[in-house]
Amino acid sequence: MAAIDAIQASGTERVAMLIIDHITSNTACLLPVADLIRACRAHQLAGSHMTMLVDGAHALGSVDLHNLAELDADIYVANCHKWFLCPRGCAFLWARQSLHVRTPAWHTLQLALPHPRVCHRARCSRA
Repeated sequence: MAAIDAIQASGTERVAMLIIDHITSNTACLLPVADLIRACRAHQLAGSHMTMLVDGAHALGSVDLHNLAELDADIYVANCHKWFLCPRGCAFLWARQSLHVRTPAWHTLQLALPHPRVCHRARCSRA
């Protein structure tokens, strides 16, 4: 496959993170994510680590995601508004166990929300 050949021919030892679409948005092509990740891991230098992130925005609802660990990705993200009819911004993030941080979930959510004063000023500003 051309994508795997291109990855193997490149200098991946200098790449910190590889982001792969599970299904492309323009053409709806299902990419061989597990094969791409395997090729990248085989091409890494001993002792180096490239974080593999899979963007599953279009895969959720189309592909069986019951065992994300089988893909061997470090991180898998997907939004839920396209397939679950949730409000924009509803999403999930899966990370392999070694990347888990002991941070309360509310703290992470709080970081993603805009500051209350900013929201208040934006709604209440009148000419």
